[in-house]
Amino acid sequence: MPGEIRTLIDSFIGQACEVGIDPRATPANTPRNPAFRREAKKWLQGKVCMVCGGTKRLMCHHKYPFHLFPSLEMDERYWRPMCEGDKRLNCHILVGHAGNTMGFLPMVDELAGLLRFALRTNKILLAAIREEIKNSP
Repeated sequence: MPGEIRTLIDSFIGQACEVGIDPRATPANTPRNPAFRREAKKWLQGKVCMVCGGTKRLMCHHKYPFHLFPSLEMDERYWRPMCEGDKRLNCHILVGHAGNTMGFLPMVDELAGLLRFALRTNKILLAAIREEIKNSP
């Protein structure tokens, strides 16, 4: 198990190096591209949150944070639709940033997929249980 975790970490470090991490970049010294908001708004049209399927307060999450990977900020291949939903569930912060706005979660696609599956399965399971209870003598 520890060897598998180390292999996974090494894989993500390798991916980060391949896509071009800037070790000098910080949130304070990395300005946003002025075109990002406009382009992200267009890109989000017709999309749903990749975690919960919601459409309220959709955000364009960067798989690789722009303050660490400034050269990827406008690369749509690394954008992920995530919602900031409501008080109960904020997929963008919880999943996209691992609960910390400065967090970086390289496994965001995998975690979002697992949670999406769990949420969908839970709805189906709960509906089946309610139907069974309603139909029982």
